[in-house]
Amino acid sequence: MTRWTAHGAVGSMLLAAVALIGACGGGAGREDPAIDDPEPAPPAEHGRQQIGEKNIGHIWPLTVHSGTIACEKPDRALFTAPDGETYALNERAADADHPDIAPLRADGANGEPISLGALRSKAVALCND
Repeated sequence: MTRWTAHGAVGSMLLAAVALIGACGGGAGREDPAIDDPEPAPPAEHGRQQIGEKNIGHIWPLTVHSGTIACEKPDRALFTAPDGETYALNERAADADHPDIAPLRADGANGEPISLGALRSKAVALCND
């Protein structure tokens, strides 16, 4: 493979990754984040973890400032809001009759909802605990 072909292949992969991220419905982060320097979330306990905007910063995807993430095995990602209501962060949790998190979604700087990816990934990772 020539040097230019290799660079073209890498460029194509990067463009595909950007397109995939955009297709996931992820908007940009907050235009004016309240948190500039996120702090680590407290450790998870029994498959649950307190998390909030102070831990994720400008990509915090919700209109509430904090809550609890959890994972029901095998891989149902959940978010419990401060009012005690639990929402689905992924399709598997929605299929198990947990309500959609759409009412809590925050819009990013580009006007589209901020991606749930970071929050969803952290919740699913709790299934491995």
